[in-house]
Amino acid sequence: MPSIRLVITTFAIAPQHDCNRSLILICRPPSFPAAPQITNFSAAQAIASGSNFVLRWSAFSSGTANDAISLQIADTNGNSVFSSPDYMAQGWLNGTNIAVTVPGGRLQPGQTYQGQLSFVKIANLDTNSFPGAVGVDGFVSRTTFALGAATNAPVPLTLNTLYQFSGGADGANPGAALVQASDGNLTAPPSAVAL
Repeated sequence: MPSIRLVITTFAIAPQHDCNRSLILICRPPSFPAAPQITNFSAAQAIASGSNFVLRWSAFSSGTANDAISLQIADTNGNSVFSSPDYMAQGWLNGTNIAVTVPGGRLQPGQTYQGQLSFVKIANLDTNSFPGAVGVDGFVSRTTFALGAATNAPVPLTLNTLYQFSGGADGANPGAALVQASDGNLTAPPSAVAL
């Protein structure tokens, strides 16, 4: 029969405005989650920097609402440009999440970034022994990956009506107005195109 090894750790906490306390956290045997896998890796190589980007990953196979997922994105100098909220903070990613939105404007066009996606399997959680403090014992698997912001991200077209046909002497009952896109091309809405 295999032996199970528990590590009992005692922490001494000396808060500035409170009495000293000793807390015990029992560390369970290792149970590491599978490494995270990015499911839209190709799309993450050419992100439109001014638009929100939804980074997606495969489900945390044994993840629960008590476990955590963490994403950090840094530039080539190691400066953080995006971090998901900390464990148990408002908006934090729990073990059931499969995506997070990186807000537009965080990534600069033509730049590369390094992302770290972590799955954290919480083995022990203590929120009661010391009011306002959280004791956590867990196991982490992390995937590091590259991201990139597109140099020439698509620019949305704007349409201007050049002439609104009246259906009389100016044309044979056209279905829509003639419009010019901001790229200079003349077009008509799809409903006006004859097949």
